[in-house]
Amino acid sequence: MEPLGRAVRGHLDGVIAPLRFLRDDGYVDEQSAALFVDEALGPHEAALLERCRGDVLDAGCGAGRLALPLLRRGVRVVGLDVSPTLVDVCRRRGMRAVRVGSVWDDPGGPWDGVLLGGNNLGLGVTLAGAGRLLRHLAAALRPGGAVVLSSVDVTRNADPIHVAYHERNRAAGRPPGMVRLSLGYDGEQGEWFDWLHLSPAELHTVAAGEGLRVELLHEHPSGAYAAAVTHA
Repeated sequence: MEPLGRAVRGHLDGVIAPLRFLRDDGYVDEQSAALFVDEALGPHEAALLERCRGDVLDAGCGAGRLALPLLRRGVRVVGLDVSPTLVDVCRRRGMRAVRVGSVWDDPGGPWDGVLLGGNNLGLGVTLAGAGRLLRHLAAALRPGGAVVLSSVDVTRNADPIHVAYHERNRAAGRPPGMVRLSLGYDGEQGEWFDWLHLSPAELHTVAAGEGLRVELLHEHPSGAYAAAVTHA
């Protein structure tokens, strides 16, 4: 995630250079790093934050895009991110309780909520891994707490280049929402990593397999959605 961290830091310093998303089929998408600090929320993200209360761990907090609005609402948020640069950016933007670490580390707690914004559940890499990640984080919840997350059902996207990618995944026995990516910034391309996008139906299945239940908080026609995962 360091290319993302450097891109966000550069943006805050006034550098105009895009973040480059390279998919393993050659598809390239370039985005401004402003996207990762812009606190204008989509409706599914607003529903996500409404479900956060008490003591919250933002697991994969990025540049603090979701944590900072929560802090202003009086929610007690601790940020966690694998990128030291992003952790520094969070501190620069006013977050005090933030540290370097993986979503797979001991989450501490107990927490009233664990926030997995920006499809961070996909860091579980596989459907089974997503279930294990939910179980790992749900174990740190107080009674009544929830793992609150956002993701996207990629099959809602009718663009032929993406539909072809989803079909290639199915033919290889992978979920349609599995993506292999490399992030690039300022002429340097990072390492490849896998990132899984789960549909609501897949989320229900993996959660049930871990003895957890899913409450859909908001579902957008684009496929973006928010959900709360709790103990059954």
